[in-house]
Amino acid sequence: MIKELLLAIIIGGLLGFGVTGGYLTLRQKSQTQDPVIISQPTTIPSPTITNTLTSDIDKTTNDKLTIVSPENNLLVFNENLNITGNTTSDSQIIINTTTENFTGKSDQKGYFDVPIKLQGGLNIIKISAIDIDGNQLDTELNITYSTAKI
Repeated sequence: MIKELLLAIIIGGLLGFGVTGGYLTLRQKSQTQDPVIISQPTTIPSPTITNTLTSDIDKTTNDKLTIVSPENNLLVFNENLNITGNTTSDSQIIINTTTENFTGKSDQKGYFDVPIKLQGGLNIIKISAIDIDGNQLDTELNITYSTAKI
């Protein structure tokens, strides 16, 4: 009786492996090969972000939103960051991250400095300046905040 039970288990296992292997082989052969898609990166024009000293910014930049600090694609290790730049005078500055909104105002010369708080990882920061006439200027920064302890 033990011999028959052992023989039944072995035959059942072999039969099960045989059916499963046959099914997987047929499934692979019946599936058509997906075409290989090679994607080329596309260049998306982004707003010009210029690093200049605030003393060099004059009233000729009234139709622009210039970010002085930080520079785009920066890696930082502190969650607190100040966004400084220049735009039209007395403009409302709105800074949006994926989780929070921050506001500030530019001074008479158009200079602004708004503190923000970053989340761990990539932060896509949209900066908008709205002047007193309701005209809006926008730019975007990518800042990566690393929480790794070195």
